[in-house]
Amino acid sequence: MVSVTFPRRLKENVYKAVEKALALLYADGCVHGDVRETNIMVKRDGVDSEDLCDVILVDFDWIGKENTVRYPSNITLGHPELPRPKDIVRGGLISSAHDDEMLELLTAQVW
Repeated sequence: MVSVTFPRRLKENVYKAVEKALALLYADGCVHGDVRETNIMVKRDGVDSEDLCDVILVDFDWIGKENTVRYPSNITLGHPELPRPKDIVRGGLISSAHDDEMLELLTAQVW
């Protein structure tokens, strides 16, 4: 995994862009289930711009309808480099609250 240090203003814009992408999923009643650094691609507009960015969420293996789709039975839990909400369980239902908490955990850990 490549770790990138973002300027503060870009960090905030990446966070907002991911929130917006998740909101589009939620509007359709869907959840992502695996919001983490490796599943967020960032495209900056212009080499020197810290103000604008687009994000693309990738890895849709677990996407589905909220409170219908479930985590896989082999999901990694308890790994220090991959924090997940404490109430996630193997085979448990995926909720938008989990996606939101994963984004919060990610920003605290990486950005």
